[in-house]
Amino acid sequence: MRSLREIVPSLMSVSQEGFPTHLLTAYALPTSAYTLESVGSGHIHDSFRLSFPEAEQAPLFVQRINHRIFSPLPLLMGNLEKVLAHLSARMASQQGHGQLGLQLVYTRDRAAFFEDDEGNAWRLFPFLEGLSSFDLVLSGEQAFQGARSFGYFLAFLSELPPASIPEIIPAFHHVPSRLTLFEDQVSRPFEGRDQTCPAEIAFVRLHADRMCQFQHLQDQGVLPTRLTHNDTKFNNVLLDKKGIGRCVVDLDTVMPGLVHADFGDGIRTAASTAREDEADLALVGLDREKFQGFAEGYLSVVRDLLNPAELSLLGLSGAMMAYLIGLRFLTDYLGGDAYYKTTYPEHNLDRARNQFRLSQDILDQQDELNAYILPRKFYS
Repeated sequence: MRSLREIVPSLMSVSQEGFPTHLLTAYALPTSAYTLESVGSGHIHDSFRLSFPEAEQAPLFVQRINHRIFSPLPLLMGNLEKVLAHLSARMASQQGHGQLGLQLVYTRDRAAFFEDDEGNAWRLFPFLEGLSSFDLVLSGEQAFQGARSFGYFLAFLSELPPASIPEIIPAFHHVPSRLTLFEDQVSRPFEGRDQTCPAEIAFVRLHADRMCQFQHLQDQGVLPTRLTHNDTKFNNVLLDKKGIGRCVVDLDTVMPGLVHADFGDGIRTAASTAREDEADLALVGLDREKFQGFAEGYLSVVRDLLNPAELSLLGLSGAMMAYLIGLRFLTDYLGGDAYYKTTYPEHNLDRARNQFRLSQDILDQQDELNAYILPRKFYS
């Protein structure tokens, strides 16, 4: 479970951490006493719990948006407002299936985000009390519950035309484009880093054609374009105290895509036996029980929504997404770690090795995994 770590007890220390105190005035919040606690394990944004122990103000979830990655901000926030409005309408009906939606907090001037004097953008949501996220899944049942929420999310968005949400990061899960960026970085590595990872570079090239098939089939119209989450790490679904999946979060990458990106990213995080930066590869692999739990939870909601071609490739999608994320980690490592947060020089390389190990393990179990998804006629 994510833990909360208090990092600043006073106004002065908050300010030193880069928190703009004038944000409080912009949102008509108490300014005399508050605490800011770092939450989450995300690679991109900085996230906090903002509390007001001496005022009748509920805690808020605060994010400093990484505007170098997500820009332009008006497009990002416009997409978010459209998605939240659609989800809110669906969840307010009797067909919300117990799912909860995020609610954006607006400034006193009705702005969706706040820009400080340093050019940083901030946004606020009510803090969802009583819900927890998990970086590592504890059981097949927990995987099932989280996957149901991801399934409902896809089903709810199926009523919103994909073209209504513009791409905020073009070619985000486009494997051929990511391979082009990778090869460009291999040709001009940062401080000779290509010499430290020949086996990883070879792995990328060995499996490139197989992993590109998803994009090729989408281009041919065999796999339909849907409005997808595109970042379904398991810690992006919140579970209640009874272990029931209730809310999908981190919606910045909602845009047109393939269901395999969502299912595959869920599998690579929910059914992995280790965290994605575990350096001991002997600990990394696929947990079959958690795979089954995730697949059954997801398909209990969306099986009838998907076409046969989509279903036939779900078993491979975890390998594809682990390959793609590993490819992105490796590309960032070769480029000097410009994208992901790192804590030591080989961090991104260890992440890449981890993901490639997981991808290979999923590839090695395709027949067994398909048995959890497909009727026998599809895989015998």
